[in-house]
Parts: sequence; C-alpha cells; structure tokens
Amino acid sequence: MLAIALCVTSYPALTGGWIYDDFTMLGHPFMDGFDDVRAVFSRDSDEYILYDCIATEAPPKGGGATYRPLSMATLIGVNAAVGYRPLVHHAVSLALHLLVVLLLLRLAAGSWRGRVSWGGAFVVAVFALHPALGEAYHFINGRSDVLAGVGLAALAVVVQQSLRESTSRRAMVMAAWALVAATIGVFAKETFVPAAAFLWLAFVLRDGPDQSGLGTRARQLLPTLAAVGAATAGMFVLRAQAVKGVGGASTVSALLRDDAFFDHLPRLIVLGAETLIAPVPRPMRGLAYELAQPWSPGEIAVLSLCVALTALLVWKRQWRTLTLLTGAAVTLAPTAHVAGFFWLGLDRYLYMPAVLVVVAALEHVPALEAWLRKRTRPEWLALPAAAALLWLAAANFITAGYYSSASDFALAMAVARPNDPTPFIFRANDAVENDNPDAARELLSNMPSGGLTPVLVRFTSRIYRQLGDEGTADQLIEASYEAHPDDPQAQFIAMTLRGEQQRYDEAFELALTLVDETGFCRATKDEVREWVDAGGLTEILQTRAKAMANEHRCER
Repeated sequence: MLAIALCVTSYPALTGGWIYDDFTMLGHPFMDGFDDVRAVFSRDSDEYILYDCIATEAPPKGGGATYRPLSMATLIGVNAAVGYRPLVHHAVSLALHLLVVLLLLRLAAGSWRGRVSWGGAFVVAVFALHPALGEAYHFINGRSDVLAGVGLAALAVVVQQSLRESTSRRAMVMAAWALVAATIGVFAKETFVPAAAFLWLAFVLRDGPDQSGLGTRARQLLPTLAAVGAATAGMFVLRAQAVKGVGGASTVSALLRDDAFFDHLPRLIVLGAETLIAPVPRPMRGLAYELAQPWSPGEIAVLSLCVALTALLVWKRQWRTLTLLTGAAVTLAPTAHVAGFFWLGLDRYLYMPAVLVVVAALEHVPALEAWLRKRTRPEWLALPAAAALLWLAAANFITAGYYSSASDFALAMAVARPNDPTPFIFRANDAVENDNPDAARELLSNMPSGGLTPVLVRFTSRIYRQLGDEGTADQLIEASYEAHPDDPQAQFIAMTLRGEQQRYDEAFELALTLVDETGFCRATKDEVREWVDAGGLTEILQTRAKAMANEHRCER
C-alpha cells in the first residue's frame, strides 16, 4: 500500500522533464557512455561541471570538489543504457527511496520475518510520504542523498542484527554486509561518514541509566565498525587521487576555517528541525535566501523545543536517542559551509538526517504503544493517523508538482517567495534560453533588488550580457563591489570585469587578494593566465602574473 501511495503521490515529478541543474548532464562529454561509468572513480565534481550553465558559473568555494562516484555512476549509467530520458532517472530515484522505506520497515520489524507494529509502520510511513524529503527523489540531481540514505538504512539493519549474532561466523557475515552498506554510502555522499559513525555509537549505547554490557556491545559491533572504516579509508584514498592528491582532511580543515560555517550552523539545524516538524508542501528553498532572512517566530519556537528536548534526553539519560539526534545534526552541518550558494536547495540535505531521526523514533515505539494501550483503544487512533497520512500524501503530491517542469519549478519559487530575486533569475535565464528576450528583460526589471547579493549579481549580470546590455551588467558589478568590498565573490566579479576592460593594474591587485582565498584561488589563476596570454600587460606586471599563475599553490 505504501509503495502504491508513493508512486501515486510522485506521479507529477515521475512523468516530468528536466529541471534546474538536471540540464547540466544533457550532452555532457563525461556523462553519456559506459566508458564514463568506469571512469567515475577517477573524476571529481569539477569535471562534471559545464561552466556555461547558470548553476555552475561561479568558482567553487573552499573545501574542494565533491567526490561521489557511485551517485554519478547511477546517473551516467541511465544515460548510457537508455539515453537522456528523465522518466527513467525519476524511476530510479523513486525505486531507491522505496528501498530505503523497505529497509526501515525491516528495522522496525526486527527481522525479515517479523511483524511491523502499527506504531512502527506509522513512523516509517511519515518518512516515506514527508513532502520535504521528496526533493531528494523528485529532483534527479538529488540522487546522492537518496542513494546515501540506502547505505545508511542498510547499515542500521546490519548493526541491529549484529547485536543478535552469537557466533563469530555470523559476525563476519554481518561485517561483510556492513562493508557493502558502507561502500554504497561513502561513495554516494561524503556526509555518510559522520552519519554512520553516530549510528554505530548509538547502538553501542542504550537508553536509560543502565549501561551494563556496553563493552560487550562494542565488541559485538567491532567488525561492523572495521567494515565502515575500511570503506571510508578506501573512499579517501581514491578521492585523494581524483581530487588532485588531496584527501578528506583538507575539506574538514576548510570547514573549521570558515567563519560563515559557524555563523550559519545553528540556524541551519533549526531550519532542518522546523522543516521535519511542519510537513507542508514547499518549492525548493534556496539555502542562501533562507539563511539571510530574520528568524521567524516558528524558528524561535523550534529552537526552544530543541533545547528543551536535549535537556530532557540528558535528564532521562536517553543516550542512544541523543546520539542519533546529534548525528542527524552533525550530518546536516557541512551544508552550512556552502550556505552562500544560492542555487543549492535545503530540503534534500535532510534525507540522511531524517533516516537517523526515524531510527531514534523507532526505539520508542514499543513503550509508546504500551502507554497508549493502557489509556485508549488502538482503533480510536486509526482515524487521526489516517488523516495525518492523507495530509502527507497530499502535500507530497503537491510538492512533486513543483518538480514537473522547469517553468513550473521557477514559477512555484516565485509565488512562494516574491521578495527573493532567485526565481526571477531562473525564469529570466529560462526566457533567454527559449529566445524570449522581452520576457527576460521584464522579469529582471521587476526583480526585487533588496536581496541581490554578490553571488546573485554575478548571474544577473551574465543574463544582461546575453541580452546585449553590457552597461547594466557592468553597473551591477561595480555597485556590488562598492557595497561589499571585502566579499570574495564581489571581488572576483570586479576583478573579472577589470580584466575584460584591460584595467590590469586594478585587476591584478584584486587577484593578489583572491589567490589566497581557498575557494577562488584556481579560478583567479585561470583569469591571470588569460591576461598573460592576451598580452597588453606591462613587463613588470606580466612577470608578477606569470609568477602567480605558475608558482602559487592552491589549497583544495
């Protein structure tokens, strides 16, 4: 029944076309053949970028490229097998989500032959139909989140079963399955690693003051931990080769050196919690826009609830639950590092954290069912439970409609957030691509200017250039740099403009600043090389430019 409900509620997206940065794979030279499937382990995300796409025009931020070969293999494999067919991509994503649901039902039952209680079934059904999580499988480029969710849910089943095995032979079998689950997860998305670590620790602990047997549980789960560690080490070794000799340590270092990461982190966790608590249909929400808004009363209430829940769990010594919920927050945390990227959505990043939340909730289902049986009849709860699931199904169906086409996607964002410039930029870009320059100009003229950050200025100026209005584009860039002189993005677009205008002295001064910015170093060096190749530099400046381009080492 749940599978049928999911297929029905996902129908608008399932039968929809390409949206947003799904278009980056169309005609991509590295994403259309079986040879490209075999090559995924030697390529990072930078090699899958088409720089003429609006979603990838800006240079990457600090922390380096992502490395998700298994996710890329599933996308490329579909293209190689059946061509560029969005229906097949949507079907694969939906099938992966259904597999996660099946694994969570197995976790709730305790065994493949076990019976799922009504409470466990309800918890898993809420996860299955939650509209916010739909972004991971309604949106083709959300593949990494739902695929990593498969690995995490499978690992939860393996860890649960490992605690019940009494022979060393069965323990090794469980370790082998843990290696399979962890391999899927780590090669789908890097944030699987902290999620898996907290999941393992949570099963070593238990809820309540009695922690007897902790050492025994740790020894029972040691083979699964070794399996997860082996998969993680393998991923980092291959990643170091693909991402030009740098492993995961530089990514963690970039997180810790990013002041914006710590500024955005509390708000991001509260937004995630609020989204899961309030399952309402929403179009994709841009990270940058959401985090730039003032705190809402709802968010303040959720923050208070999170603090109160944490205090209650500590007071009641619910260590397993607290560990799982902490793991959910830590898994979401790296998203704060890319919170300035306006084209990144929020909701799909909640998929793996939501899996951990479900595992935590299932721990309390038996006690809650026993408590309810003493105070009411189970059939009396059937109606409100059915009403809640019907609401979730309706909300998921509406959300799927937002992902049915590029125009519906952009229009839904514009209606939901009329003060956000982002959907205006999307729709203007769509109008340019469809040879409708008048519509693009009208959209840009009506675009709210209050939230036009340097990142948005970059893309807006690009569209103005496509429309032949270089003057307006240049004015936007200059005004952005004047308003945000210390912002690296504003500095980068100002440097690029000065280079185009052959104002090389000014451009090079900006380049000297940007080459020390982790996320802008490589793109800055590319610009400097272009100036050298173009000629026109003074002899002294050319010598300095060559030295920068050839000698300065960019951190990744």
